[in-house]
Amino acid sequence: MLTVANNKGGVGKTTTARFVAYVLAQKGLRVLLVDMDAQANLSEHFLGSEAAAITKPHFTGCLAGEYPLSQAVRQTDYENMWLLPAHPDLRFLDTGGMGNPEAEVRFVADVYDSFGSPEPRAYQAFDWIILDTPPAISSYIRYALAVADYVIAPAHAHPSSIAGTLNMLSTLDAMSALMDRQAVLLGCVVTHWNDDVVSNSTIGQLRQIFVERNSRDFAQKIPTDITIERTAMKTSSRAGSAYSAVVEEMLGYVSSP
Repeated sequence: MLTVANNKGGVGKTTTARFVAYVLAQKGLRVLLVDMDAQANLSEHFLGSEAAAITKPHFTGCLAGEYPLSQAVRQTDYENMWLLPAHPDLRFLDTGGMGNPEAEVRFVADVYDSFGSPEPRAYQAFDWIILDTPPAISSYIRYALAVADYVIAPAHAHPSSIAGTLNMLSTLDAMSALMDRQAVLLGCVVTHWNDDVVSNSTIGQLRQIFVERNSRDFAQKIPTDITIERTAMKTSSRAGSAYSAVVEEMLGYVSSP
C-alpha cells in the first residue's frame, strides 16, 4: 500500500502516482490506483471524461456506504492497471483535517476487507495499491496515511513546497500513532527540477527534513517537463524515463531490511 502525499498543490502527486503505477504494471505487477482527490484528475486521465461526468460506482459512493470499495474498481486500458475513480462529490463528504479516529480505522478495515489481509503471504487482490491524495489537509489524506505501508512525498524543487511537506509529515505521525504502526517513509521525490540555485537550495532543505526522519530524497529527480501531465504515459520521454529510475530506486528501498 503506497500513499503519494504532500499538502502542497502542484507538486506532481497525481503524475507521480500514475507513472509509478505504469512502470510497476510494465513489470507484470497488478496495480490498483485509488483516486482520493475530488478534482479527479487521475480519473479523468484514465476514463477520458470530465470529472463531473464520471458515473457510479466511484469512490464517493463507497465512502457514502452505497457499495464496497471492490465494486468500484475498473480495468483501465493499460495492462495490469486498475482504477478506483473519484468524483467531485467527494468534497461534500470531507470532514477536513480534524481527526476522526473511528472513520479512519474503519477505512483501513474496509481496504483490507476488499483487497486482502495486511499479513505477509496472505491473499492480496493486487501487488500494489497506490493512493493519490488531495493537496489540502482533508480527511482523505488522513485515511490514505492511516492505511499506508509506504509513503512517497513528491515535492516541487521550490521553497513553497517546504511547508506542505512538513504538514503532511505531521499528519503521518498522527496516523502512525492512531494505527500503532509506522509506515515506511520511502522518501521525497523532487519534481519540476532544474539545475539552478533555487532548485538545488530547496533540495538541500528537503534532504535535511527527510534525513532527520531516517529517510532521504530520491537520487533521481524529475526534470521540468511541460508536456508530461497532459500526454499519454511514455517512459521514453525525459520525465517518463526519470520515473522509471525512481521506481527502480523505490523497489530497492522496499526490498531493503
